[in-house]
This record gives sequence, structure tokens and C-alpha cells, in this order.
Amino acid sequence: MLVRIGERLRRLAIRRTARYLEEHAADVSREWLDRLEEQNPRYARSETGESGEQAGLKNLELLIAFMLAETAAERAAQRESARQFGQTRARLKLSQAFGLEELLHAISLLRLSSHNAIGRMLARRLWVVPPWDILAAEDRLDEALDTQMTAMSEAYLAVRDEVIRQREEELEARNRQLTILNQEMLHRIRNNLQTVADLFSLELARGIRKPYEEHLTECVVRLKSIAAVHDLLSADNLADTDIKQLAEKVASIAVRSLSRPQCTLSVEVRGDSITLPSKKATSFALVLNELISNALEHGFRDRDRGSILIDLGLDDSEVVAVVKDDGVGLAPDFVLEDRAQTGLHVAVALTRSDLGGDLSLVDGEGATATVRFKR
Repeated sequence: MLVRIGERLRRLAIRRTARYLEEHAADVSREWLDRLEEQNPRYARSETGESGEQAGLKNLELLIAFMLAETAAERAAQRESARQFGQTRARLKLSQAFGLEELLHAISLLRLSSHNAIGRMLARRLWVVPPWDILAAEDRLDEALDTQMTAMSEAYLAVRDEVIRQREEELEARNRQLTILNQEMLHRIRNNLQTVADLFSLELARGIRKPYEEHLTECVVRLKSIAAVHDLLSADNLADTDIKQLAEKVASIAVRSLSRPQCTLSVEVRGDSITLPSKKATSFALVLNELISNALEHGFRDRDRGSILIDLGLDDSEVVAVVKDDGVGLAPDFVLEDRAQTGLHVAVALTRSDLGGDLSLVDGEGATATVRFKR
């Protein structure tokens, strides 16, 4: 009989304590946040505003439900809720770069605030059961908090290990990517150096017909056109180059370096973005440079203004690049295959040998060059 009465009193004490905490949950949550602000300002700032209030109130709600659980099934369910809450908080605070000791300290402050509220209840004599039964209610509260702290610790360590493994995997993937990038760059450099050597050899074989300063300027522009391909290489795409962006860069380099100061030129690049493998993109850059250089040298020789249009497109599986200027047009005796035209000879050779395509140049309100090749 006495055992039954004692058990009923204990349950009554737990329900009364839980109800008091529920009624004063907002005060407990605010006290918890105030203590956080005082002892760990950085942590407190992450809990300010609605998120902090909700976190404190949600936790108190779980603690109260844990206290009121009576059957084994109810207690097991509340332990699981406490574990899930602890895991969620651990993941959140880990993402905010908080240490485990800070998380556990915050729970300890919530424990203190809750015990203070129960102390105020006892001081106001708002109980109809012996104080030691109220202390039993505090033990249930502590059990819930201990469950949370254990779950939070386990989750924090597990998530931290997962984050560390993920970062290691990302680092390994990045290292592999950089290795591939380095190999690709070395491959490009070898190919491009050979191209440069071939161009210089062609110039020497044909003899020097211009002042050396002009020849050197043309060589510099060709090298910059090759470099433009490297500039467009990205870690996300190691093999392909967008030739619309490439055309814009090559045109800008050629006009800036080769046009006469007294001639105002505008260049427009039209068409969709088209990607090419790096080797083809390099050859295309050189062909485009020679066509623009030819227009600058011959089309606008005696003019103070002009325009160049570069139009890129796809015709089935073929890339079609049109370079049109509004200059003086082609000379009456112009022959595309004339080997005296060094720049055009280079463009024709590269189009046929490296791009596997054809180049044509026609007259009409200026000159229009068309390059067609398989993508």
C-alpha cells in the first residue's frame, strides 16, 4: 500500500514539475540564451533571434515529454527523440564550426536553467508532494539531458569523421584533376612549340620580305593567339575550348597589336558557343589570326575606319567560320594559293593539314573568308 502511494506521489511530482516547466518554458529558454551570451558570445550569436528561441523551446518540449513517459515503450520512444534531436544539433553546430565541448557546455547551461526553474517552484511552495519526489522529477530531467548529450557526442564525432573523409576524398580528386591538367598542359605546350617552330621555319624558307620589326610583331601576335587557348583552359574542362570566346580574344589581340593608330576598327563575333579539342582550337586560333591580320594589312591600308565580322556556326557536323571585312576588297590579280602571301599560305596550310578542312576567300564589298572543317 505504502509503495503504491509512494509511486503515485512520485508520478504526481513528475507531472507537476513537467507542467511547471511547460508553463515557464519561455523564461527557461531566455535564461539559457542569456547564460550563453555571457559565457560563449560566439555560440550565443548563432542562437539569436527566432532560431535560438525555437531551439530552446523545442529542446524543453522534448525534455518534458521524456519526463512524462511512463511505459517502457514510451520511454524508448522518448529516448529515440532525444537522440535524434542531439544528432540534428550536432550536425548543425559542426557545420557552423563549433567544437564538441561548446555543444556540451550549452546543454549543461540548459540543465542549469531548468534546475533553477524547479528551484523557484520549490521556493514558492507550488507543490503538494514531498520535495524529495520533486528531486526524483529532476532525476528524470537529467536522464533526458544525459541521453541528449550522449547522442550529441556520438553524432558529432561520427559527422566529423564523415566530413574529414569527404575532405580527404575531395583533396585526392583535386590532386588527380591537377595531375591531368598538368599532363594536358605539357601536351599542349609540346604541340604548340612544334607549331611555332614550323611557322618560323616557313618564314625562314620563304625569305624575309618585310622589316624585321613587322615580322617580330606578327610572330608575337601568333604566339599570343596560341596563348589565348591556354587562357581558356579550365579545371572543369581540360580537353575542350570554346572557340567563340577564343575568337573574341584573338580578334582583340590582333587589332590591338597590328592595326594602324589612325584607323578606327570595330570587331564583332557572332554565333553560338562551339567547343573544339585543344589541338584543333590552337590551329583554328592561328588561322583566324592570319585572316584578321590579312584584313588589317590589306583591307584597311588607306582607310581611317572599318569593321570586321566573325560569324561562327555549325552545318551538320562541320564548323563554319566566316571572317568578313568592309575594306577595299581583293586585288584583281589575287590568287589564294600565291605563296608570296605568307599569312594566307599559313592559314591555308593549317586549315588543310591540322583542321582537315577548306578555306576560300572571295571579293564583294570587302573580302569574305570562309573556313569549313569537321568538328
